[in-house]
Amino acid sequence: MKSRSAKKQKIVTIKDIATVAGVSHTTVSRALADSPLITPKQKMRIQKLANKMGYVPNLSARSLVRGRSFTVGLFFSSIGSHITPDFYYQATTILQKTVKDEYNLVIRGVDDYAGDFSKITQSFFEGIMLISQTEDDDPFIQHLVRNAIPFVLVNRKHDLRTVDCFYANEREAISQLVITLSEMGHRRIAFVKGPEGRISTRERFQGFLDAVKGLGLPTEGIVLNGDYTFESGYRAGCVLSAQRPLPDAVVCSNDNMAIGLMRALAEKGIVVPDAISVTGFDGAEMGRYIYPALYTVLRPVETIVLEAAKRLVQKLSSGDCEQPQQMCFGCTVIQAVSYTH
Repeated sequence: MKSRSAKKQKIVTIKDIATVAGVSHTTVSRALADSPLITPKQKMRIQKLANKMGYVPNLSARSLVRGRSFTVGLFFSSIGSHITPDFYYQATTILQKTVKDEYNLVIRGVDDYAGDFSKITQSFFEGIMLISQTEDDDPFIQHLVRNAIPFVLVNRKHDLRTVDCFYANEREAISQLVITLSEMGHRRIAFVKGPEGRISTRERFQGFLDAVKGLGLPTEGIVLNGDYTFESGYRAGCVLSAQRPLPDAVVCSNDNMAIGLMRALAEKGIVVPDAISVTGFDGAEMGRYIYPALYTVLRPVETIVLEAAKRLVQKLSSGDCEQPQQMCFGCTVIQAVSYTH
């Protein structure tokens, strides 16, 4: 009778590659490390053979030999709050794919360190991607700059021109969304804000104010507080459902709140979009599968994180010190049926 346990696949080592290639293990090590001591022809032959044999670099061993950590950090302002699952998944997946097997990926929250960043050193983190939601992260950014730790900043701008920044123009996107709703005939447009202290909350709300003031639309009594959760959207929906007359439309600062708000309206017998139009922000996948499908703004998170990740790898591989990149990305409206003309 055969054993039910599957036979484990043999781990390919440098010694195995050396035996097949007919060279010393030192030569293989140098070839895989892209050493100039090996001829390009021999280097290519050994690297191709390693790939064919399924060799996977042992980062721990490389760390000991070269005195490097081969660790990249993905830091969020806080892992415990105000991060949507879509955003978290996109950021971690794209960064992991970009660094591939060259670096270990460690995920942390800035708030995990309670202001003591003494353990954040280049000997542990060779580079960091910081996805920042608040200016409370500025002391952490200053620590990275002081200690010459290569990093890229995602999700916001920064006053330091030496910082590589990758972010979306959320203020303009919300402003254009409100203008579009106005062109459809909506006059009383409500707004549900995000959590206090978040840069995205301020930017999106300012975009709303830019548009309604420019259009001469009313704002009294139709701005509500939220915190990016389904529950806060639901609470906002309960408040709005009691208003008479109802607003013509409501712009929610993210899709989670828009979905919660739509649930509250449905429970009160208020039909979306017949009685009121609802829009969100982020382009969350869930918004496509609720009914009615959510009219929202797609923030190009994948593109933003990919460009930031490529920049970080560039800095790690070449010690690049050229002009910092500050890239601002536009957003796209995803038209669906949760609004009406």
